Amino acid sequence: VEDLALEIDQPKPKPTPRRAATPPDPVHTPGPLEPEATGRGTTGPYGQARKAPPARAGLWIALVVVALGGGGLYLYTSTGSKPPPPEAAAPQSVRIGFNINPAFAEILVDGVTLPSRELTLRKGGGEYKVTVKARGYLTRTLVLKPEQDQTVQIELKPQPKQEEAP
Repeated sequence: VEDLALEIDQPKPKPTPRRAATPPDPVHTPGPLEPEATGRGTTGPYGQARKAPPARAGLWIALVVVALGGGGLYLYTSTGSKPPPPEAAAPQSVRIGFNINPAFAEILVDGVTLPSRELTLRKGGGEYKVTVKARGYLTRTLVLKPEQDQTVQIELKPQPKQEEAP
């Protein structure tokens, strides 16, 4: 009976209320050098408190990486490893313009009437027979070899007048 009295007389220790674990701050995300991110404690190998590295360390690392990358790019481009620029392709066609007097004269190229005073031909494509004729003028024929752009000047001569016999 005494034992029971002792138990009744002694105050029972109050249970310590359990605190709910506080969730991490949603705004703060641990950086790469903070203990939560690296999984390391905050003490050094001999138990002494470790100081957090200065925030500028990341900046220095970034600067070194950029400098090394820039230097490597400079060496790559300056050592002649670039392919030579492609040479301008030689034109595959040439433009031939005609300046004809009289203006109403007809131009034929290899027997086909030319609809305008300009012609585009394949460069080095051989020889072309150009005939220029107009009523009342002498017909003129020339051979054209298209090697470069050019303008051909042709002036037709009037036909001589025929005298009537008495």
